Amino acid sequence: MLNLSGEHDLPVPPLTLPAAHDAVSPTDAAASAAVHLFLERARAVRPDFRLTETNAATVVAICQRLDGLPLAIELASARIAHLPLDALHRRLEHRLPLLTGGARDLPARLQTMRDAIAWSYDLLTPEEQTLFRRLAVFVGGCTLEAAEAIVEATEAQNDAVLDGIASLVSKSLVQTVEGPGGEPRYQMLETIREYGLEQLVHRGEDVAMRDTHRDWVLAFVKRTIPATLGPGAATWLGRLEPEHDNLRAALAWALARRDGEAAFRLSGTLLSFWYMRGHIGEGRRWLEASLAIGADVPAAHRARALLGLGWFANELGDPERGTAALQESLALYRALGDRFNTGNALDLLGIAAEDHGDYALAEQLMTEALACFEEIGNYHSISQAIYHLGVIAYGQGDLDLAIARYEESQRLARAAGDHFNLANTLWYQGLIHCKRGQLARAADALEEALAMEEALGNLEGAAPTFANFGVLAVAVDRPDVATRLLATAAGAVDRRGVSFCLPERLDYDRALTDVRNRLDEPIFRAAWDAGWTRTIRESASDIDEILAAARSQANLTAPPTPTDGTGLTPRELDVLRLVAQGHSNQQVADALFISVPTVKSHLTNVLGKLRLPSRSAATAYAHTHGLL
Repeated sequence: MLNLSGEHDLPVPPLTLPAAHDAVSPTDAAASAAVHLFLERARAVRPDFRLTETNAATVVAICQRLDGLPLAIELASARIAHLPLDALHRRLEHRLPLLTGGARDLPARLQTMRDAIAWSYDLLTPEEQTLFRRLAVFVGGCTLEAAEAIVEATEAQNDAVLDGIASLVSKSLVQTVEGPGGEPRYQMLETIREYGLEQLVHRGEDVAMRDTHRDWVLAFVKRTIPATLGPGAATWLGRLEPEHDNLRAALAWALARRDGEAAFRLSGTLLSFWYMRGHIGEGRRWLEASLAIGADVPAAHRARALLGLGWFANELGDPERGTAALQESLALYRALGDRFNTGNALDLLGIAAEDHGDYALAEQLMTEALACFEEIGNYHSISQAIYHLGVIAYGQGDLDLAIARYEESQRLARAAGDHFNLANTLWYQGLIHCKRGQLARAADALEEALAMEEALGNLEGAAPTFANFGVLAVAVDRPDVATRLLATAAGAVDRRGVSFCLPERLDYDRALTDVRNRLDEPIFRAAWDAGWTRTIRESASDIDEILAAARSQANLTAPPTPTDGTGLTPRELDVLRLVAQGHSNQQVADALFISVPTVKSHLTNVLGKLRLPSRSAATAYAHTHGLL
């Protein structure tokens, strides 16, 4: 730029790229400008080169790795005269050494990618060069606030940082993209960033700057993660996600330096983020790596990492490793006298027992965890423990107790602005309402749960809600839609590397058996395949159809209520109808998924409220008042 009046800035962005996808078609790939240029230049050195179903994904990945930069693509594509595509892709992990050999009639600075970037770098002022090197330490870009924090060592003033970034943007060494809430983020193309990192190493600044970057990440997550458990959870999770590559870089640096304390502090702090955003497998790998190098760290750090490892290992279907890690964590927290985290370890052990159907042990552990949380007054954790006590009641067939516990958990979650626990209780309530034939209430609960999860950016983690929509679809006689929804949920769970948990897994299995029995195999398979390959976001039309059907059928088939004002509960009405149809207590219990003692308790309440002397009198009352 000449900075003259009347001058206009004309940005020249990188060439367009297709989305990276294992199954990208040659036609879709070739439609992008970056792949088109690659093909054109590749055929100049290998006239027989063609884009095929086999190599299209690799060509796309190469162009992605080169950031769509025309010069980089030209230099890389010339290499296929001597390198297979897969080898070229692997070698591009370090781009600059490979990107040489441009046409001899080009200026020297354009014969290699490094020379082209070096030419632009050499035109910068010393202050701009310093800022350029500092910004290269960020992976995936940064906010202005982060840039200002990390260049403090240069003693630059805030305005100088902003002006410097603006200058780098004008010289196409830094790009501006829109971040969460419209806040600008500043990032480098990876090829340019690699040159900046080389310059840090050349000047002996790389260790200090990576340490500074690690410290910024530690401070960022320390103030951000606690906010993800409160009313502004969606906003704070939205701020964390764009920094995910920076979080990974800081963890990788801590591990490379065998800095156990930093690795533990980071991995231990990020547990809730990894869980809520579905990065469970990745989180487990970081925790395992931290534990492998961190023998001499404070017991509290080790206990936290073991807690997370146990949590994630159980989620990923490795109960042996998960339970062992949680028990070690529990022992450490008990020795430290840390009541809150003692409760967390007990809570997670209770969830593990719950998932294996050992409801007696699960209730014992969860009750003890609840006592810890109540002792310190942590409402988020109290709500979570009560929710899981509801799950345990559900697994034991006591739906009334489960509903009561869910409602108490919801009360606490709403008061604390805890949308995560609230969503969990709502989708379980939806399942219970569906069992009871209360289709409109089921639709309302599931719709609210889905809205909560969408606001949290947790749709991939919302698979149980979608599976419950599949159960509801069975209830409204939409077996094809039910199959697609169950498949979409199963696909989302599979992508996360986890599985559905007890007890709700039994309901999904029953729903799946039902639709398989009702649909011809080709129709079932087509619906299943269609659901499995789509994302949860692509299921909106099926969800809308089931919500409308549930509410329509509920309006048409709503059972009559007593006319004498006695006010039986919905569950008491269910028991009364089944008794009047001649079912035994055991048969009523089986039909409603509750225990025989619970049936007897409900029947006692019915007789008391209606002032009836016997079971036969209750049957007569049901017939007289049109309740069958």
